[in-house]
Amino acid sequence: RHRPVQASPVVPAASGPLRVLLATHNLNFEGAPWFIFELARYLIAQPGIIVRVISPQEGPMRTVFTAAGMPVEVLDLSAAFAAGSPADFDRALETATRAIDWPATDLVLASTMVSFWAVHLAKAARKPSLLYVHESSSIRRFFGPVVKPALFPVIEEAFRTATRVVFTAESTRAVFDHLDRQGNFRLLPSWVDVARIDAFAAAHDKTSLRRKYGLDPDAALFVNIGSICERKGQHIFIRAIELLKDELHFTYSGRKISFVMVGARAGTYLDALKQDVALHGLDQAVFIPETGEIYDFYQLADIFVCTSFEESFPRVLLESAAFRLPIITTSVNGIPEMLASDEAWLIPPGDRYQLGNAMKQALAAHFAGDTRRADRARAAILRRFHVDQSLPQHVALAREAAASRR
Repeated sequence: RHRPVQASPVVPAASGPLRVLLATHNLNFEGAPWFIFELARYLIAQPGIIVRVISPQEGPMRTVFTAAGMPVEVLDLSAAFAAGSPADFDRALETATRAIDWPATDLVLASTMVSFWAVHLAKAARKPSLLYVHESSSIRRFFGPVVKPALFPVIEEAFRTATRVVFTAESTRAVFDHLDRQGNFRLLPSWVDVARIDAFAAAHDKTSLRRKYGLDPDAALFVNIGSICERKGQHIFIRAIELLKDELHFTYSGRKISFVMVGARAGTYLDALKQDVALHGLDQAVFIPETGEIYDFYQLADIFVCTSFEESFPRVLLESAAFRLPIITTSVNGIPEMLASDEAWLIPPGDRYQLGNAMKQALAAHFAGDTRRADRARAAILRRFHVDQSLPQHVALAREAAASRR
């Protein structure tokens, strides 16, 4: 069985006005920006809480935040990220953020390790901060390709100086445990908004959604959702499809089976995937661009597949379970804390043979009308990660941090 997430105790804090400056690492249609948007939307639904958003990159999530009543400002932090020393970083960061209204800020909330810079901003302004960490790589491995080694200590310092560092998976917290010298790390459960998902499912039928995207209404449909990049392992998905191509054709003669990858973004990796698909004649493999209408793809799917090599506590699995989908997923990082082997097909990363075998089992269960794994997965995530249980704990931690003088 999975290990239950043991949430850190949160000291209740008084209600009242709270002005939050939220730093997101980008404004793309990705899991982390959606995660922090849902938290921010819940925050501003509480009396007296307002949220402003800053980001070093422009993107389509700007519209999502602003439509919800959260103004967004894009900052040019390129000089800070390119800095060759901590002193150069500090100077570049100060120059890029001079316009921030600090008297109107009570708390800085930084989303993902990539927003480490926001913790340094908060420290310079003598404001408390929350740092949400979703990455399960060490600092040096994660940042090695993108910043100079002289900035590694700056990133590490953000973990030590943030008022609270928040994790949603114990396995992710363990990666950074050596930096918890101030007792400021906290583990809180993630969440899934089941009522919103159920309302969407009731209002949208599978056939209409498939026609919306030009997908076969009658096919058995595998869906892989996630930004198309090497870490997400879509190349393993394609290799498994290639492996199964002839076998599925003969085993299910006359039945149509399709494969959809949602989260396409231009680049050499996507080009290579498309080349593989063309080379092996995988006509039923389809790429869909990154989208803000992600619920469409859970609802039109029959089977959900996650092929990631690294994850912390992926929201796509919480959401696919809530949508009652059978799940095939790599068993990496926080995923075994989320789902057990009788709730999903758990496989090692990078193994197309085990992935292919799990896909065959899930497909056979689908055609047989066997929903036992999907039913157990939904029951588990409702019991452990319901939005009404989880999000109040995150709000309480935000208030506790804001009240702290640490």
